[in-house]
Amino acid sequence: MGTTLKRAAAKTTKVANGKAATVKEAKTKTAKNGTVKNKFDLHKSLQEYFGFDKFKGTQEKAIESLLAGHDTFVIMPTGGGKSLCYQLPAMVSEGVAIIVSPL
Repeated sequence: MGTTLKRAAAKTTKVANGKAATVKEAKTKTAKNGTVKNKFDLHKSLQEYFGFDKFKGTQEKAIESLLAGHDTFVIMPTGGGKSLCYQLPAMVSEGVAIIVSPL
């Protein structure tokens, strides 16, 4: 059993008004459907942290749910990418996250 630790310092990103903000400050929620509109690019973060060009299956939907603050239970087959569903939100969010792996 391994653990994944996240970086303590929040990354900064440029927002529409040109000011730097932490990733957490750049996130907004939509009230209608509970999904998250991010002013940062999840695909860019996926490439930066994990080296992947695209998400597998429903990974992106699960990650958006987590970033919206919803309790999210992910069921995927072996090799389906469950770990990334929890690791990427931890990497782009402020604070401490403990992810026990394998899931």
